[in-house]
Amino acid sequence: MESFSQNNSNRGPALRPRQQWMHMGVSRSTYYATRKSDPQFPKLFKLNEHGRAVFAFEGDLNAYLEMKAAEHGGGVKA
Repeated sequence: MESFSQNNSNRGPALRPRQQWMHMGVSRSTYYATRKSDPQFPKLFKLNEHGRAVFAFEGDLNAYLEMKAAEHGGGVKA
């Protein structure tokens, strides 16, 4: 069985919500609205069953952003 670090090494660091919305370049309210309404948003996880902090892997956020960019033609029109 692979260890956690070996299995997830290409996914990058785990980010807390503030780091996630800053990484995505969106406001806090946009982040939470997207997280709630988009079923394709990366899966969040907790470090233990009683923890309050949730995390997402940076690589999963990058893949999500790339997927959304591709759905909308790959970029912003100037």
